[in-house]
Amino acid sequence: MLERDQCLDQLTELLDRCAEGNGATGVISGAVGFGKTTLLEAVAARAAARGYMVLGAVGSVVESAIPYAVVEQLFQSAELAGTGADMQAQLQRAREEQEETAHLRPAAGAAQTLQALHGLLAELGARQPVVLCVDDIQHVDAESLACLLHLIRRCRRNPVAILLTLGPSGAAPCAGILAELACRPGVAHVRLGAFDEEGMAHLIADRFGPAAAEQYAPGFYAMSGGNPLLAQALVSDHTARPAHPETGYHQVAADLFREASVACTRRSGLHGLRVARGLAIANGAGSTGLLAQLVGLEKCEVDAAMKILTESRLIEGLRFRHPAIRSAVLDNMSATDRARLHHRVAGLLRNDGAPVIVVAQHLIAAGAVEDEWAPRFLMDAADQALREDRVALAEQCLQLADNCCHDRRKSHVIKANLARIKWRDQPEAAARIMLSLVGPARSGDLPGALRLKVANRLLVQGRVADAVEIMAPLYAEAAAPGPAAQAPAAQAPGPAPHRAAAQHHAPAAPATAPGRVPAQQPVPARPLALELDVTRLWLAFTYPGVHQQLVGDLPAGRHRPPPSHQIGRPRLSAIHTLWAVLTRGADDVLVAEAERVLQHLQVEDDTISSLNSAMAALVYADRLESAAVWCGRLRTAATERHAPTWHAQFTSTRALIALRRGALRSAAESAEAALRSMSVEAWGVEIGMPLATAIEARTAMGDHAASAELVNTPVPPGLFGTRFGLHYLYARGRHYLATGYHDAALADFVQCGEKAQAWDLDSPTLAPWRTGAVEVWLQRGQRERASRLADEHLALVRRGQRRTLGVALRVQATTRPVAQQAQLLGSAVDMLQSAGDDYELALTLVELCRTHQRQGAAAQARLLVRQAWRMAGECGAEGLCSSLMPKSVGAVPAEQPRSLPPADDVVTNVLSEAELRVCSLAARGHTNREISDKLFVTVSTVEQHLTRAYRKLNIRHRRELPASLAS
Repeated sequence: MLERDQCLDQLTELLDRCAEGNGATGVISGAVGFGKTTLLEAVAARAAARGYMVLGAVGSVVESAIPYAVVEQLFQSAELAGTGADMQAQLQRAREEQEETAHLRPAAGAAQTLQALHGLLAELGARQPVVLCVDDIQHVDAESLACLLHLIRRCRRNPVAILLTLGPSGAAPCAGILAELACRPGVAHVRLGAFDEEGMAHLIADRFGPAAAEQYAPGFYAMSGGNPLLAQALVSDHTARPAHPETGYHQVAADLFREASVACTRRSGLHGLRVARGLAIANGAGSTGLLAQLVGLEKCEVDAAMKILTESRLIEGLRFRHPAIRSAVLDNMSATDRARLHHRVAGLLRNDGAPVIVVAQHLIAAGAVEDEWAPRFLMDAADQALREDRVALAEQCLQLADNCCHDRRKSHVIKANLARIKWRDQPEAAARIMLSLVGPARSGDLPGALRLKVANRLLVQGRVADAVEIMAPLYAEAAAPGPAAQAPAAQAPGPAPHRAAAQHHAPAAPATAPGRVPAQQPVPARPLALELDVTRLWLAFTYPGVHQQLVGDLPAGRHRPPPSHQIGRPRLSAIHTLWAVLTRGADDVLVAEAERVLQHLQVEDDTISSLNSAMAALVYADRLESAAVWCGRLRTAATERHAPTWHAQFTSTRALIALRRGALRSAAESAEAALRSMSVEAWGVEIGMPLATAIEARTAMGDHAASAELVNTPVPPGLFGTRFGLHYLYARGRHYLATGYHDAALADFVQCGEKAQAWDLDSPTLAPWRTGAVEVWLQRGQRERASRLADEHLALVRRGQRRTLGVALRVQATTRPVAQQAQLLGSAVDMLQSAGDDYELALTLVELCRTHQRQGAAAQARLLVRQAWRMAGECGAEGLCSSLMPKSVGAVPAEQPRSLPPADDVVTNVLSEAELRVCSLAARGHTNREISDKLFVTVSTVEQHLTRAYRKLNIRHRRELPASLAS
C-alpha cells in the first residue's frame, strides 16, 4: 500500500456514503502489477472491520464463457447461509427459465434474474451495508457483467457499494466497460500509477534502512521501472540474500523477480504474452510490422498489446527494460517454440535488410538450419564479427555454417576459416582442424590460398614432406610459362613490369565513355599470387630447406624478390624486409620500411606473421628501442582484443628484445611466460624462439639449473631445419660452454654455422655462432683459430649495427695481444653504451678491467669493476656479479667504496661544480641517461659537461676519470 493512502481514503469515502444509505461505485484501474487487487483487498478489510457484509468475486478468462459465474461467486462468499442458499436456488431457476423462454422472449429470463438480484441486495442492505468487490472485471462473463451494470444503475438509493478493478485499457471488453461506467454519475475512478524513485527509496528503507535506500534506489528503480509488483519482487529477492558486510546490497534479478515478470506478461491482455514472447525473440530488431508477422497478429493487435506492456513498465520501445525480464520470458517458452521463432525472425530480418550479425545471432539461437542461403550468410556474418573483435560469435557462425552446409568443398573452406579464427585463443583446436584438411588440400578440394595455410601448419608441426607435397603443384603452376607468369606477382599492378614505373608517373588517362573499356586497364593483383610470394619469402628465412626444394629449380632470378620499394603491399613488404636484413644486412632504408609496415599494417589474423617479421627486422638491425615500443603496442592490442595466441607470440618477441638489451630477468620471465601460454603442440617448431631466449637468458644470469631444465625440454624434430633452430643451437651452445661442456658447445656452434651458411642466413645478428666458437677455441688455447673466426665475424657486421659491432669488438679484443685490447674494448664500450645493452657492456667492462690490471692500472681497474658489478646486478647476471666479488678480482663491489683517497685538489679546482657532479656520477658507473635523471638535466647537457671535463683533465673516455671522483 506504499503511496496508496490517498487512493485508499478516496475509496473509504464510498464506504461512508454507503453507511448513510446511498449506493456508491468505485473503479480501480491501472497497469498490470500496479496493485489494484491489493488496494481492493485493503478497502474490503476496512468494510469488514466496520461490520459491512462483503461479497467478493474474481473475473477469469477460463470462466468468462460460463453464464452468471461471477454472480455465483458473490453469493458463494456470503456467510449468511439461508440467504445465500435462497439466492443460489433463484439463480438456478433463472437459468432454467432463460433456457426455456430463450426462443420466445430472449431477454425475459435475464430480466427476471436482474430483478431477483436487486431485490435480494435491497433486502440485505436493509439489515447492514453491503459491499460487492469484483476483481478483474475485464474477464467477467457477459451475464454477470450485465447484472453488475444493472445494480450500479438501480442501487443508488440502497446501502450497497460496488468496487471493481479494471485491467489495462487495451484488453477487451475494457473499452465498453469504461464507456458505460464513465457516463454514470457517482462513479469514483481511481487510477494507480507507478512508483517514482522516491517511492522506491521508501520501499527499500522500510526493509533495509535509509542508508541502503539512498544507495540502491536508482538501481532498483531502473530494473523495475516503478512497477510495484516487480519492485516488491526485487525487495523480496534481496531479503533472501543478506547484504555482504563489505559490498552491501546489489540489484540482482532472482526467482521472484523473474516470476513476477512472466506474470505481468500473462496478464497483459488477450495477446500480451504472445507479443512479449515475440519481443523477447526479436530483442529490439525490426519494427512493429515485422513483430506482427513474427507472432501472426494484426498490427493493431500488436500495437494494443505493446501499449499495455509499456504502461506496465516492462518494455521501452521494442526492448524489455531489463535483460532479466527478457530472460524470464524466454525461459518460460519451450525450446521448440524458441527455435521456431528465432528461425522465423531470422528470415524476416534478412528480407528486411537487417545487419548480417543480427540475423546470424537468430540463426545460431535457432540451431539446425536448412535454408540454402544460410551457409554463405553465416560466413559473411563471421567476417563482420571478426572486424568487430567478436571472436566467439564468429566461431559460432562458422560452426553453424559448417553444420548446415551440404557442399563438400565449401565445407572445407568453412573449416579452414574456423581454424583461422580459433588460432587467436584455441591454438590446439585450430591446429587439429587444419590437420584434418590435409586430405582435401592434397586432392585440390581447397583453394590455393587455403592449401598454403594447411601446408604452413604442417611445417609448424614438422611434417615437411607433406607440406612440400601440397605446395609444390602451386609453385609449379606459378613457374610455368604463360600469360599469368609473364609478370611476377610481387611487382606493382600493371600490364607488364617494364611499363609499371612509367605508368606510375604518367598523367591520368582521360575518362572513357560510358560502356566502353579502356585500351589499357591495369590487371588487379591475384590473391593467390600474393600469398605465394609471401609464403616463398617467409620460407626463405624460416624454412630455407623447404624453400630450396620448392623454388630451387626455377630459372635464375625468378625466385629472387624485388626491392622493397617496388612492393607496395605491407604483408609482403614486411616479409621482404626481414629477408633482406638477414641476407644482406640492415640499412636505414630497410629499417624505415619495417617501421612503415608496423605503422600501417592492422593487427589481424593474417598479419601477425608479417608484424612479427617487421619487428624481427628491427631486432636484427639492432634497433631495439624502436622494436620494444612496437612490441609493447602490439601486446596491448592483443590483450584488448582477447587474443592470447597473438599475445604469446608478441611476448616471445619481447623476450628476445629484452635479451638483446641486457635485461636478463625480463627476458627470462617473458620467454617462460610465452612458453606457458601455449602447448608444445600449438607452438610447433616455433617454440625454438622462446625456448632459445629463455636458455640464453638463464645461462647469462648464472642460473644453470634452470637453463639445463630448459635444454632438456623435448623439441619438435623439425626444429633444426628452421631459423628458430639456429637460435636454439646457439643458445644451447652457450649453456654447454658456461657449464664446461666445451665439446658439446663447439658442436652446436659449428652445426649452427654450417646451417646458416648453407641457407644464406649467415648474419652476425641472427645467431652469432662465431663468437661462441671463439670462446671455445680460446679455452683450448687455439688463439690463432679464434682470431680468424673473430675477424670473420667482425667483417660481417654492418656499420649501423652498434650492438652487434660492440660485441664483435669485444670478442676480437680477447684474441689480440694485451697492447691492442684497450683500444678495441674502449670502442666496444662506446658502441654498447649507445646501443643500451647493459649485460654485454658489463662483460666488456670486465675484459677492460682485466686489461688494465695486466697493464698495472689498478685505479682504472677498480673503477671499471664497480661499473661492471653494478650493471651485472641490475640486469640480473648473478653469476657475473659473483665473479666480480673482491676475493676474485680485488675490487670492492659497492656503490660507495670502503676506502678511497680524497678527491685531488687539482681536479676539484679545475672542474666547475656542475661538471664535478656529472663526473662524480660517471666515475661511479652511471650512464648519461641515469645522470640526467638524477640531476634533472637533459642528456645533451650531461654530454656537454663531460666533454668539457675531459678536455680540462686531458682524457678521452670516462674510464680514465680519476677514481677519487667516485667519492
